[in-house]
Amino acid sequence: MNLLLAFYVVAALLCIGYLSLSEGLNEFVKVGCFKDKSSPRALPEQIANYRGGLDWNNLDQVVKDCALEAQKKNYMYFSIQFYGECWSGETAPLTYDRYGPSSNCFFNVGKQWTNLVYRFIGNERECLDYGTLHSADRSSLFQLPLGNSAVCDNNIVPGWYRFLPPAGVQMASSCVPSKKCATSVTGWLKSTHPKMTDGIVSGTVCYSWDVCCQWSQNIRVRNCGRFYVYDLKPTISCPMRFCGQ
Repeated sequence: MNLLLAFYVVAALLCIGYLSLSEGLNEFVKVGCFKDKSSPRALPEQIANYRGGLDWNNLDQVVKDCALEAQKKNYMYFSIQFYGECWSGETAPLTYDRYGPSSNCFFNVGKQWTNLVYRFIGNERECLDYGTLHSADRSSLFQLPLGNSAVCDNNIVPGWYRFLPPAGVQMASSCVPSKKCATSVTGWLKSTHPKMTDGIVSGTVCYSWDVCCQWSQNIRVRNCGRFYVYDLKPTISCPMRFCGQ
């Protein structure tokens, strides 16, 4: 009997693992509870409605089902409102909190006119686990002081990074003159910053010296909704540096 019970337990665990794998649901985290109004909606698009078949003993399933629908559209943010309405949209990262926070959430869902908001963290957790580049001298407006040694990013640890003030809120997206951001050869993103729905994309960093793109280096970029992250490796030479704006 014990062997038979053990068999069923193992089989159940395997089935659970299979279902989870077959769904292919990416990891997400809770953002918070926020108010909503009828117009304009905080999250602009209702992508599903599960109110007709709610299992009140398993509201987490509503969250997972909504997450799957948002994932199909490559949306980063989604919410549950009125226990079973699934809301999202391309502009959701910028507007989900437009009406302020709320305490009107129930377990893992929002009540009427209330969104419990979630966001995906990315296939490589890049929208959650990242380093920050925030020093003031990294700004593209910072002039290398006369007599100071130029700084170089040849020792940067490979990984995902986010620019934060006072360095800026993103990598510089136009030609940065040499001798800016505390270095001699300035790095800026030549390729276009991606949309949220683009996922991880390839990008090109140009290094300015005599011309705006004297040298170049391939990187990867991700739009996380309210900010960008960059998959950076050490610069190809010195003195080169990634500049913010």
